[in-house]
Amino acid sequence: MKDATNSKDVCELFVEGSHHRNLSVACIMQNAFSKGKENRTMSINSQYIVLFKNPRDQVTPAVFARQMYPNNSKRFMNKYIEGVKRPYGYLFIDLKQNTLEEERLKIDIFNEQNQKVDSSDVMIGGGMAQYKNDEGKNIDQFEVRRTREQSLLGDYSELFETKEEKNAFM
Repeated sequence: MKDATNSKDVCELFVEGSHHRNLSVACIMQNAFSKGKENRTMSINSQYIVLFKNPRDQVTPAVFARQMYPNNSKRFMNKYIEGVKRPYGYLFIDLKQNTLEEERLKIDIFNEQNQKVDSSDVMIGGGMAQYKNDEGKNIDQFEVRRTREQSLLGDYSELFETKEEKNAFM
């Protein structure tokens, strides 16, 4: 990644390519604030940033929070914590100019039942929301996925001799 963050050509992709040539540029980095010569320019010109949990580095999300919301970084951090409290969770940051402020920070964007949180909060997006199943019982998103997987299996459940085998497969 040192080569990319020091490359004027890669930087041009972020500045010219994504804005003027209608290109999508994806850059995966282990350190959002590496010392590469072009890293800041690339970061400032990124339209989307995804922050994952790193138990050893809680400074990076706090820096993003202060950069984006210097007067209210707590809202950003609350949304980040909500996003990463489950395994492999993340905070999706939409930095496009035409994005509504209440839709800028999102979590779980690939969930089909992505729901908005309390509209009084500026940080609207999908969430670890509870969903209701067919019986009206509250279930979490992991239960929704398990139910979806079970329906894909259909009537193949008789292939398993024990409930443990079936659960291990699911």
